[in-house]
Amino acid sequence: MPGTDGPDECADGACGDQETPTHLAELAREHHLDAKWTLAAASQTDAQTLAAVLGIKYRVVKGGEFFHTSVVTALDGQGRTLTRAEGLGDSPSLVDALTPGVAAP
Repeated sequence: MPGTDGPDECADGACGDQETPTHLAELAREHHLDAKWTLAAASQTDAQTLAAVLGIKYRVVKGGEFFHTSVVTALDGQGRTLTRAEGLGDSPSLVDALTPGVAAP
């Protein structure tokens, strides 16, 4: 939320008919996400645009599932990239960017 000490968390939902507000609310409850998280769904065109801007490669496989690169991008309140982590594992720059009071590199 703009005006808070640290960046909000955001996870985008896959585009598709199953990504309704009700389904996203269920996912938030299932994963114990608090009010700092925003789950969002997008049209296929918007999801493709966002993936391209963030450098995320994905493909839809049989059954409508998505395979995608593992990328976490921390954005500031104006949508500018603070830092980016690719792959699985610890990322000190990502942790710093998401920790209030710690300046991102």
